[in-house]
Amino acid sequence: MTSWNRGNENEDQGERNMQSPDLADKIVGAGQKVAGEVEQGIDNVGDTLSGKQNDLQGRDRNMGAEIKDDINDMGRDMDRGARDVADNMGDAARDAGRDLDKATDRAGDWVQERGDDIRDATNG
Repeated sequence: MTSWNRGNENEDQGERNMQSPDLADKIVGAGQKVAGEVEQGIDNVGDTLSGKQNDLQGRDRNMGAEIKDDINDMGRDMDRGARDVADNMGDAARDAGRDLDKATDRAGDWVQERGDDIRDATNG
């Protein structure tokens, strides 16, 4: 539990005790309320000095917006990466197809040349 929450609970408990008809409860309640307010105040001073108070109020930094932006950026990066992978795979497939065409053309040429060699050897 944070000191601010603890202070808030002490303040609330103090206010409830101050509603009691018993004078001792009223005095204890007043002390609790003041102690809770002091604890919250000290916590706020610490947050102000550390810059956390401005962060919490969104004046310096808005962590929620930053996280949302980071998530959106990651989503765009993932989408871009997926498209790049798909493009690269398509390019690789096209390259492989061209290489296969070249290889089969060369093989056909070789077979044709060997056929010509055999024909020339047997006719000549």
